[in-house]
Amino acid sequence: MKRIFVILLLTVFGNLFAQQTTLQLGNQQVINIANRWYLTDNSGMKFQVDTVSITVKLLETENDYIFRQIISTLGVSIEKENKLGFIDLVLPTNSKFYKIFSHLQQTGLCETIEVNSFGEIFSNDPGFPNQYYLLNSYGYPKINASYNNVWWFEDGSTNPVTVAIIDEGVDQTHQDIRLETTTDWDYVDEDATPHPDNNNGQYDEDHGTGIAGIIAAKANNYLDVAGVAGGYNSNATKIMSLRVGEGEYSGWPAPVWHTIIKTSKVDDAIIHAADNGAKVINMSFGVAQNSSIEAAINYAYNKKCCVLIAASGNNTANGLFGYPASNDLVMAISGINKDWTRYGSWNGDIDVVAPSQDIYTLKNSFSGSTWGYWGTGTSASSPQVAGVAALLLSRNPNLLHIDLRNIINQTANSVGSSTFFGNGLLKADNSLSWLETPWVNSPQNVSITKIVGTHPVIHWSAVTGVEKYYIYRSNSDWGRYGFVKVATVSSGTSWTDNSVVVQHPRFALSTNYYRVASVDSNDDISILSNEVFCGVNATSKEVGGEEVDELVYDYHLYNNFPNPFNPSTTIKFSLKENRFVKLEVFNLLGEKVAQLINRKIETGIHEVSLNAEKLPSGLYIYRLDVAGKYVKSRKMLLLK
Repeated sequence: MKRIFVILLLTVFGNLFAQQTTLQLGNQQVINIANRWYLTDNSGMKFQVDTVSITVKLLETENDYIFRQIISTLGVSIEKENKLGFIDLVLPTNSKFYKIFSHLQQTGLCETIEVNSFGEIFSNDPGFPNQYYLLNSYGYPKINASYNNVWWFEDGSTNPVTVAIIDEGVDQTHQDIRLETTTDWDYVDEDATPHPDNNNGQYDEDHGTGIAGIIAAKANNYLDVAGVAGGYNSNATKIMSLRVGEGEYSGWPAPVWHTIIKTSKVDDAIIHAADNGAKVINMSFGVAQNSSIEAAINYAYNKKCCVLIAASGNNTANGLFGYPASNDLVMAISGINKDWTRYGSWNGDIDVVAPSQDIYTLKNSFSGSTWGYWGTGTSASSPQVAGVAALLLSRNPNLLHIDLRNIINQTANSVGSSTFFGNGLLKADNSLSWLETPWVNSPQNVSITKIVGTHPVIHWSAVTGVEKYYIYRSNSDWGRYGFVKVATVSSGTSWTDNSVVVQHPRFALSTNYYRVASVDSNDDISILSNEVFCGVNATSKEVGGEEVDELVYDYHLYNNFPNPFNPSTTIKFSLKENRFVKLEVFNLLGEKVAQLINRKIETGIHEVSLNAEKLPSGLYIYRLDVAGKYVKSRKMLLLK
């Protein structure tokens, strides 16, 4: 029998486990998620496998000699044996634990063989056991934001980021929040202390403070609760509080205090956040759509590379989306109940869902308790995503807003129809694991051939195992970070932008920026490549990677010609979209002396003649206003 054991040991098992992601090893089940192995228990909790540790107990003590011979041929050593007969084994660093498990199982020498794992260290914050949305063993939805899942290698402290919360203010004296006090602002009281009101005790404005707690409450400090990216005994995510709302008493239809968001302040807050270093902006509110907020969102996204995240709304019945969640540049986050049913608005493009029911988080310290039950709503779902975005940016500060959105969406766990759940349930551990070991690698060595008078050509090195490449382009006129996909390349490692001609930097009307992404057979998209650029003229529209004749012009007001002039000159401008346009002429006193255009104009380049025969000589200002999206003025000189 001894020889039989040795022969079994030397059997070649081939690639039995090569393609599997879930394995049954005796009474244990292990799952591979984003190239990490996890052991699952009866509660549904996952514990990361210690891939170099297995514990066994022999059937017979007399088998000890044979057993030691067998494991030595595998490069396995004995770490320790206890008096109950359990032997801890140390596996070679680069071995496959599941293959060694199979070898040991087939010898027939062992009564038990078990894979070991890393246990969970629970945060010592008193409210942590109530935060089922971070971690739980009750079968509720959870995002796996805890020490064992992610905080042991990223808790938001590697490269701490600032998250802006546009809301009704955050408790400025709360002991469990790191506030970015130098850039906070109160747009209700117009001062630098955006402290929520308590309305003489009638209504406690803890909406903003609760959101701050979900994102970045300090973890493991024996206080209150733990935030998704609050740092585990470390200096991590900071909160920029921008107050745009306050509690207001309403007697209709029933006496109640509720939060009023001042829409006129929202655009100012978004711009302030973008200009003062916030890379993540959370908006757990709904307002009426207007041009000023649209322009602010475009600015933060296109010019400052901010990732904007908003609650979809709590309209579960008919699902109508709120704004700004309905804006395409904003991540729209809906909710999920404890019983895994949908919660919140769904009639739109949901990115992901996060737990929304019975949320515990921070409360205003002047309310009598610094933490507690906060409520139910998608207002709690959105900041969980903001927290994960902060973790990702802390790990890799070079990520673009597009990268963050792709990673979060691609690593969510599917839980039902995309209509109600989008890409699925937010998973912090999956997102961080993807960042460490991406499913698809980014193109390397991206370069550009930019010879004046020719079309620019983008080149990159081939990536193994990908199906295609996406080309992304932005333009300096609308924003360096306003990348849109303009082409799909299914073969080869270069692409020519036939829509533009390279211009000398001195004469170029604008600058085009390019990046490339790899895409696998599952349509998973890599992190975007390094950036290349060139000076260009107008750009043209491409659909599905194929050139079409229609040109897409940027908003631009050109110098008039001739200048100086007498008495006529031509003013030229271009429109990116069909828009209502005002083109007016003013004297130096600010008095309007001519109305050239006041109507809707189509996309393209347009020329208008000005006859100044009745005007005196002097300097004049002509101004183009494209529905508030683009406003530009230039000077011209009339000499008679």
